[in-house]
Amino acid sequence: MSISGYSYSQWDTEDDGFSEEDSSEFNDDSESFDEGDGFSSFGGDEEKKVKKDPPKPFVRYKVPYDSMRKMIFYDTIVEDWDCEFCSEDSLFNRADNYFDQTYGKRDYKRFTINKKENSIIELHIKKPFIVTLSENTTNVPGDIEFDLVVRIKEARYKVQAGAFILVAAPSGLGKDYVSTYMEHFITTKKGERMADLYLRSLDSDVQDLINGLIKSMKEPYQPDEDDW
Repeated sequence: MSISGYSYSQWDTEDDGFSEEDSSEFNDDSESFDEGDGFSSFGGDEEKKVKKDPPKPFVRYKVPYDSMRKMIFYDTIVEDWDCEFCSEDSLFNRADNYFDQTYGKRDYKRFTINKKENSIIELHIKKPFIVTLSENTTNVPGDIEFDLVVRIKEARYKVQAGAFILVAAPSGLGKDYVSTYMEHFITTKKGERMADLYLRSLDSDVQDLINGLIKSMKEPYQPDEDDW
């Protein structure tokens, strides 16, 4: 699927592949004094109204946002100069193995749009978007697509993710898939609370993916039995 306005061809320090364009009610509780409460001589059964503070305004959930690129954007750099086994090839193999284990060999291969040995892994990921509505309830409004890039150097690596697009299947008599940039849910005034759930679910999903990669990069690389 092609969405105009984005370019993902380069991922260097000056142009990492992401284009700079585009992308209540008040309850007055009444408290009355009974005749036998010792205060009958000071007002009898008169009610004392207690003012409640107004409800707090709804605060939108904030996801990492790059104002220059005008998009939701994750940018993480990890360095470990004390690591004894963190050469480019070792880190590359760990990242490669992590994505293979996370998505399976078939999908990982399908997601991969650029891979340079011991240097870079660039993916365009598409998977069901699971939105958490409550503790025990989830919903899948469509697929989430985004770009993820891991750039590797000795003892350090950079993880970047952006260009998040929600692709919803046709509904009713419609025939066309509906693509919505996730930035829409940051600014929309319609259905703010549901939009917030979309952003929370996206952020949780991406954070889990990145944190899982970071954890995997700390562990010694163990090749599969087929890697020989």
